[in-house]
Amino acid sequence: MVLELRELDIFQGAKVHFIHVFGKRMIEQRTDGLLRGQLMDRVMRGICMQHFIPLKETVLDRSPFFQGWVEGWMREKDIEWLKPKDWFVRGHNIVDGDGAVNFDGMDVPVHKVGVFILMWLVLRFRS
Repeated sequence: MVLELRELDIFQGAKVHFIHVFGKRMIEQRTDGLLRGQLMDRVMRGICMQHFIPLKETVLDRSPFFQGWVEGWMREKDIEWLKPKDWFVRGHNIVDGDGAVNFDGMDVPVHKVGVFILMWLVLRFRS
C-alpha cells in the first residue's frame, strides 16, 4: 500500500494525508459503531467527519501545558512556535519585513536562523 501511495504521489501528483483519530473521538463520531451495524448515528446520519477532528486547532489550543513541557526538556533558549501560516516564511529562516537588495538591485529576503516548532515537528537550522 505504501508503494502504491508513493506511485500516486510521483505519477499523479496526489497527496494523501493520514490523520490519527484517537479512541474518544472515534466513539464521539460513532465510527466504531459501524462494525456493530449502527448505520444511522452521527457521521452515518450526515454529520461531517471534520466536525469531530479539530484540524483548525493547534497543539497549543488543545493542550496549553504542551509548550511548557517541550521547553522544559529542550535545551534551546529561543524557540519559535509557528502557526501553519507562518511556516513558509519564518519556518524557512526568512524574517518578515523589508528585504535587502543584492548587487543586481533585486530584493532578497533577510534570513535569521532559529529553532522552530510546528505542531509536533521540530526542525533545527544552524548557521
